Amino acid sequence: MKPEQVLAENENMFAHQGVTLRKGSIAAFMLSARDMKDERLSDAERTAAKNDLLGLIPGLRQLGVFDTFEIRDPEIRALVEQAGR
Repeated sequence: MKPEQVLAENENMFAHQGVTLRKGSIAAFMLSARDMKDERLSDAERTAAKNDLLGLIPGLRQLGVFDTFEIRDPEIRALVEQAGR
């Protein structure tokens, strides 16, 4: 499947089984995970990154990302697992 078959160039989001997915969600998840682990950032910045990451989990789960890819970082993996309960 090609990206344009999921989202046209001028579209930014779509709904799938009741969950809205935005363009860029996977990249935002990856960048938030990186920022959570970056000790150069303040506690507030790392907490904001964690909250952003948590907000992305339902859509990524609906898309099947966590059924396809294994999260190797124990902290991030635990957050994803806990958010699924």
